[in-house]
Amino acid sequence: MQFHDREYEVYAILGSPAASPPWVHSTWVEVSAALDPLMQTARDRPAVRSDQLRPKPGSPNQRAISFGRIGWNELGARKWTHKEDGQLLSGDRAEFMTSEAWAPSWNVCERDGLAPDVYFVVKSQSDFPTLNFSSTCILASASDLGSESTAQARRSAEAIATVLQAAARGYCVRPWGRTIEGSTSYSNAINDLFIVGLFKPGPLDGERVSLSIFKDTWASF
Repeated sequence: MQFHDREYEVYAILGSPAASPPWVHSTWVEVSAALDPLMQTARDRPAVRSDQLRPKPGSPNQRAISFGRIGWNELGARKWTHKEDGQLLSGDRAEFMTSEAWAPSWNVCERDGLAPDVYFVVKSQSDFPTLNFSSTCILASASDLGSESTAQARRSAEAIATVLQAAARGYCVRPWGRTIEGSTSYSNAINDLFIVGLFKPGPLDGERVSLSIFKDTWASF
């Protein structure tokens, strides 16, 4: 099996603007608690990375905040989560963009030649204030982990959807990536969905939030 052939149960959750964002610490405590049982099934320890910017002039590279190594634990969470949206627990101002967790870490996945057992990402949609959802979360759990992990992935996704008062929620089964015809390479990887590929092309501003805005075939859960 090639890296991208591994099959996943994938959940996409669009958080309501009425809910506290998942990167706010008090909300993250609930989100991470929902994910903990699933993360514990992974073959090695999870790792987290977060992209955030300092609110000052300059390019994104100049404004990028370095959090160092971030573990999947309370100490790690306190590095990148916010007291309130726009302010880290440290007190520094920050513009949240994304945080993603790989279980095991991306380095271990590369070493093993095997995609992660569990993957989770949260993305802020603050760049598009007219959207009817404020965050996007994607949870992917490898289908070959067994029936209990599959059931736990569903429970985790349902719990997160409740915490975020989901404006829409979708489920599908798909490989980590899709082979490019005539090539051994792949594209449309699960860890790219939060950037491109989750939604149909075109503006989403003002669109009614439902599965109709999702690209490909997704079922409600």
